This record gives sequence, structure tokens and C-alpha cells, in this order.
Amino acid sequence: MNREEASALRKRLRELQSERRAIEEPLLEADRLLRGSLIEKYELAGGKKRSSPAFYLSVPLPGGRHVLEYVPRSELDRVRKDNDAYRRYRTALSRLRVLSKQMVKEFDALGKCLEVPLR
Repeated sequence: MNREEASALRKRLRELQSERRAIEEPLLEADRLLRGSLIEKYELAGGKKRSSPAFYLSVPLPGGRHVLEYVPRSELDRVRKDNDAYRRYRTALSRLRVLSKQMVKEFDALGKCLEVPLR
């Protein structure tokens, strides 16, 4: 048993737990998420140009296809906010996965560090 190494591992695990809690809290508080990509288009049918953009939400479908849903200007701020919330949520979830893998590795190392021989 290596006490110094075990102490360092415990310290690192406490830091990881603290970071995990900081990531989990906003994930639990999420209210509205809108999946997709917001796109602005300046082109009209027939190749004509618009003076101001029209906004669409490109929503992924199963099979790799996407559908464009028109976003009225009156809903643009809400759609943008909900879409940004979705992106933040997915980024935090990705970080949480990495953090979880790190924690399992650290716990494995701690367990090996604490093992004692039978005799």
C-alpha cells in the first residue's frame, strides 16, 4: 500500500467530483432544448436575392437527412436561445462523459494502490 499515492489519487478524485457537480447542475436545470442548426438564407426561389435573410432550422432526421423548418422573425430570439441551450447541453454532456471515464480510471488506480498482500 502506497499512502502518498493514495492520498494524491483521493485529492484528484475530489477535484473531479467537484467538477462533475458543477457540470451536472446546469444539465439538471435545463428547461428547453432545440436540436438543429440555425441557417440564414438570402436566396429566393428562382435564384433571386433577398434584402434581409430568412431563417431556417435544419433539423436532422434518421438516415442522415435534414429538413428545413422556417423560423418566423417573431420566434427567432426564442429559437436562437433554445438552440444555443441545446449546444451548451451537448457540450456539457460530452465533458461529463470524459470526466466519468477519468474518474473510473482514478478509482481503479486507487484500488490497486490500496491492495495489500495476503502475507
